[in-house]
Amino acid sequence: LSDTSDNLFKILFNILLKIITIYNIVMQNYSLALKFLPFLLINCLILTSCSAKLTNIKHSEPKIINLEENFIIEGKFKLQINSLIEKGYFILNKKNSLIQLSLRNNFLSPERTFLFNVQDTLNLGDFFEEVDEKKITTSGIISLEWLLRGLSGDRDFKGSDGWNTKYPEGFQLINGYRVPYKIDLYKKNVKLQIVLKKMI
Repeated sequence: LSDTSDNLFKILFNILLKIITIYNIVMQNYSLALKFLPFLLINCLILTSCSAKLTNIKHSEPKIINLEENFIIEGKFKLQINSLIEKGYFILNKKNSLIQLSLRNNFLSPERTFLFNVQDTLNLGDFFEEVDEKKITTSGIISLEWLLRGLSGDRDFKGSDGWNTKYPEGFQLINGYRVPYKIDLYKKNVKLQIVLKKMI
């Protein structure tokens, strides 16, 4: 990306030098200056367009989720605990130290909303629309901080309480953020698979 920016700057600089040189020559003759005016205007437009493209290149650098900032993540989930399997959609809204998690098992089912502190733990049994709580063991408890780090693609973060993470499809750009497209969080008889769809 830096090489592309450098090359574009060199091209713009060379074009500008040529325009100045030609302009100095033709300005010595008024009639030539009038003929040269359209050419000058066209080149100014080209320079403006190239500058805009260069600005877009700079702003297109991928962002990384900063867990200290506010953000919204939308996606799909598939959870398996023992023989229980549940699929659905989620919206995770982090604002300061609070997290609002909204779950919907399908587009027709009612949305369920939970409010947490970043330091809290999440009972994955909440992902099930209907479930016998006796079948959800302590293995279905996950730290929200660790979950957020898993969603952000933090490879340096160590597992918590036996949890592991994998990014089977690597990293992709989603709304300008470089994040893992698919995240597998698992331990023993529990597996939570998340597919990211939207980042705000």
